[in-house]
Amino acid sequence: MLDISTLRESSQVIIDIAKEMSGDSRFASFAGEVTAIVNDAVVVNQEYIDIRLNNNPNFSTIDIMWEDFGYKNYKSMGLFGRMTTQYQRVEKTDESQFTIIDTKFKIVVNY
Repeated sequence: MLDISTLRESSQVIIDIAKEMSGDSRFASFAGEVTAIVNDAVVVNQEYIDIRLNNNPNFSTIDIMWEDFGYKNYKSMGLFGRMTTQYQRVEKTDESQFTIIDTKFKIVVNY
């Protein structure tokens, strides 16, 4: 679990992006260009995949719909369908890009 400061900073990134995209800081749904890197190897390269951002009172969730876009084996690839700011750090890395960072993977989302 991440420390409270990192959790809050990561959640604020998701809150800001949701508000920017939908006008509602609690939720956004969009097709994002996703690149996933697991153990320093690119396993998904610039694929458009549906993403949902949800903000709860204590943390945020990022749902990536891997299965709907042909990645039925996403778990064996080292990926998760749901990530939370309790366990994954999120950084705004460009004007319309954020990165989800875990110890074994990094997912870059352009929106």
